[in-house]
Amino acid sequence: MKKNQMQKIKPEIRNALKSLGFTDYNINIMITLLDLGEMNAHELSKKTGVPYSRIYEVLNEMTNNQKLLTKIDGRPSTFVANNPKEIFKYIKQQKNNEFEDNMQLSLPYLTDLYGDQNLAKQMSFTVFEGAKSCRDHVRNVLNFTVKNLSFSLKDIDEVYNAIKVNFDFLKRIGCKVQIILEERFRDSKIYEEVKKNCEIRFVPIINETLLISDEKTALMAIKSNFNILKPSEISYSIISSSDLMFVTFVSEIFNRNWKISKE
Repeated sequence: MKKNQMQKIKPEIRNALKSLGFTDYNINIMITLLDLGEMNAHELSKKTGVPYSRIYEVLNEMTNNQKLLTKIDGRPSTFVANNPKEIFKYIKQQKNNEFEDNMQLSLPYLTDLYGDQNLAKQMSFTVFEGAKSCRDHVRNVLNFTVKNLSFSLKDIDEVYNAIKVNFDFLKRIGCKVQIILEERFRDSKIYEEVKKNCEIRFVPIINETLLISDEKTALMAIKSNFNILKPSEISYSIISSSDLMFVTFVSEIFNRNWKISKE
């Protein structure tokens, strides 16, 4: 063995092996056998610093339970280190089995405690502020819509000219579009334009704009006073996400409104 080989093991390697279940005795014996080859218990005790009173106990554990070594019967018996790749495969399988056993033991109990309650869940959102950034984001979402678009649009008179080309495109690719508008737009010129490209229904009032694209992306937009530096300024703000929970949430709001809307 190279002089002081065990002392030269990088701390991060020793720590990594310990995290896999190796003890210092295991590590010292493994390195000695990998470096020098076959040895008996007496030789290993001298080379590794494992007390002779403990060496057979440690070697039996490494051979029979951990599958780190192979014992060669003889007088005296000797030991060789197993292939490290095979050792790691065995350790991984053991840990997977241990995880599965522990999960099967504890999951029913925890699930029973959880019951029907819904705990808080953290989601990832993107917030857009200002008319331009909101308009650009809506157009971007429309550009990537392929099959289905659900749109509950409050102020269509303010935004339609900016997104008209996107609706024309959606019609050309055969995208199914459902739009809910406020009753005040029923006899408007915008309605005549929009109905060429989609199915429209009306409700008395829309509190916030909703959009669901291909059941993958959803957004909620509202027009209000968001600028604390200019309290009188009214502008748009959007929260947008592709989180499945949020998409489902917005879709449910739209579907409820669609059911109570009128053609």
